[in-house]
Amino acid sequence: MLENTVVLSNKLEIKIDWLSFTFLDLKMPADLINMLGFFEKDFSLMPKGSNGYKSMLKLSGYPLYIMFDGNEDMGIFVSCSGGAIHALINAFSTTLEIVTPFDDIVINVNDFKNNVMIELLIFIKRFGHIARLDIAIDDIGCRFYKVQQVHNLLINKQCVSKFRNYQNLSKHSISTGDYFGHTIYMGSRSSNIMMRIYDKQMEMNSKLPDDKKINFPWVRWEFELKDERANEVANLIISRKNLGLITLGILKNYIRFVNLDDENRSRCSLTKTWKKFLLDVEPLRLYIPVAKKTIEQKK
Repeated sequence: MLENTVVLSNKLEIKIDWLSFTFLDLKMPADLINMLGFFEKDFSLMPKGSNGYKSMLKLSGYPLYIMFDGNEDMGIFVSCSGGAIHALINAFSTTLEIVTPFDDIVINVNDFKNNVMIELLIFIKRFGHIARLDIAIDDIGCRFYKVQQVHNLLINKQCVSKFRNYQNLSKHSISTGDYFGHTIYMGSRSSNIMMRIYDKQMEMNSKLPDDKKINFPWVRWEFELKDERANEVANLIISRKNLGLITLGILKNYIRFVNLDDENRSRCSLTKTWKKFLLDVEPLRLYIPVAKKTIEQKK
């Protein structure tokens, strides 16, 4: 019930890997700390704030930050990256615990199919607003594509995508030529949806000591969703849609790798590997309602 990872039949692992949210009606970080299931002693005050906030607290040992003391309308902002998601889920689960007449502790959720992540998202949307939500697709063992193979498909114009452009970034040492990583960015950082495909093995090994380094290939596909799109995905998760189907559905809606078997690329067939990657899911279009125009805007 506390897990945040879905393993699909093709061995892809999918998880929420970043969660940022704002509570506008809270002013004191101590209130939010308790509401999330932590203790004030778990946090330390940082030398300075961030993102326009004058002050910031950090969860000891984890990349979870609480920012406060901003302008009157800024409230409190929480940024929780992948390394702290599990700690957040564990802490929040304690707020759902109830003691039975037999002195057993159980999680108070609506039904056995529920999980703590769903309850956390419900809580956030009840009292605040999700600013960012990242979903990671991990190809551990590199069963489908290396990053360079994805780049080759892009160069060969075998990609049909709603993204207008991509950026290819490969890092090497000038003196030795050693490889330090490879990332493909699709879309714009300023938009509400962006995707990156990168060498997760190399990224992890750059932070680990020699005796802890990962010795197997690992490619991560990651969606960075903001504001309306982040909240729409949260709504789908809350409605108990399978996180794996949600993620692959979004991916299929934005990207297709095709065989060049038709003059019109939009009619080209999917490659065999891409079909296995997507598991024949239906494309999922994130619906963002269009705000009604005011009389002044119409004029």
